[in-house]
Amino acid sequence: NFKKLGWVGENNRGLLEPLEMSRSNAPDTLKAFVDRFSENEFAAIVEEINQARMVIMQRVIDMNENLKDEDLPRVQRIFANINIENAGKGDFIQDEQGNWINKP
Repeated sequence: NFKKLGWVGENNRGLLEPLEMSRSNAPDTLKAFVDRFSENEFAAIVEEINQARMVIMQRVIDMNENLKDEDLPRVQRIFANINIENAGKGDFIQDEQGNWINKP
């Protein structure tokens, strides 16, 4: 739901990136959801998701004999491409140059 609200986007490093936490443009179907979260809670949830994603990316490196810690940026780009591919229409995604767009 954070993505549908435009509060987060999929960045080009395989992580969620917090964007503007605007409550005013929330659709009626998400008003109750929006009211449940303070900015601190929202930030903590995004951080927790990103920590879990980093654990997974590090495990990919640790379990693959052809990868080393220096390959993390490459692994992040692969995860970013997967996350962007799986993002919904209208979700914010970050391109390779760092620009934010709505996924067509």
